[in-house]
Amino acid sequence: MKQTTIKEIAALAGTSRGTVDRVINKRGRVSPKVKARVLQVIDETNYRPNTAARSLYMSHRGLKIGAVIGGLKNSFFDLVIAGIKDEVEHYRSSGISLILKNVSLFDKEANLKAIAELKEEGVDAVLIAAIGDEDIQAALNSLHVPLVAVNLNLEAKNKLCFVGTNYLNSGRLAGNFASLIVNEPTGCGIVVGSLTHPGQSLRCRGFEEAIEPKINLTEIIENQDENECSYNLVKTMLQNPSIGLICFLGAGEEGGLKAIAESGKHPKVITVDQSEGVLEGLQNGLVAGTINQHPYTQGVRSVDLIFDSLVCRNKVPKEIIMDNVLILKESILTHKLAK
Repeated sequence: MKQTTIKEIAALAGTSRGTVDRVINKRGRVSPKVKARVLQVIDETNYRPNTAARSLYMSHRGLKIGAVIGGLKNSFFDLVIAGIKDEVEHYRSSGISLILKNVSLFDKEANLKAIAELKEEGVDAVLIAAIGDEDIQAALNSLHVPLVAVNLNLEAKNKLCFVGTNYLNSGRLAGNFASLIVNEPTGCGIVVGSLTHPGQSLRCRGFEEAIEPKINLTEIIENQDENECSYNLVKTMLQNPSIGLICFLGAGEEGGLKAIAESGKHPKVITVDQSEGVLEGLQNGLVAGTINQHPYTQGVRSVDLIFDSLVCRNKVPKEIIMDNVLILKESILTHKLAK
């Protein structure tokens, strides 16, 4: 069957080829009436874009992906960024480039500044890992380009997909494991970056729901994803003789692990990341187990979604949720942080 061309679609819709191109590629302004007419013709003619031709077009024009990743001080996002960079390189011949803004997750002004800079750069799509509020949402809406929320699900009019994890399940899995490794009544301390982080708050809730009565949740401390802060807070926590279990349900775990190692005490320890400090802790017995959220794959899949949607014109899912996996000492990890 002969493939309908953009020129033929334009003629049937009574408009220009440029307008049809804007509708197909979701860029530029087109009146709702004309857009509806073009989409109707596309549907009636069963038009499918030529992926190879579009790839060549993108190679000439350049498809700029902007990324705002709240990864400063947070080793989890090092692997997310690694996945993003590797997959952009994979698509390099198709004309994809990356503008990365690595900011602090809890620094709202830095996030807003990064979004504004991407707007000035004229990016074609955005990957964002940020804690959203009304200001962040308004800034993202002003970009008028497809957006993929990575690891943190935030709302925006132009959101294409969410790629992340089930935080509640992650916390429950940690709680299940804690109940298995604790044999007698003990106090438990939880360490998070901040309870304002919706995912970490959900993870704490899941943990509390899953632990058995023999585990007494004594305190929750917030380290703002900072290792030095975590070191000092955990050092103080360890002065409580009832603490026999410490769960790191956010970042900044390396500072806390350092405090535990120096204390000479031996609480059971559970984490939710796979930083070098955590992997070392698994090997030396300091960490009993960690919940892996596949950060590298989150980065890879985020770029794939942009390519599938903007280049291949495929319909993509509204969300992709990674499995939560318990990692033990002898577990084999495909993706690790580079030493």
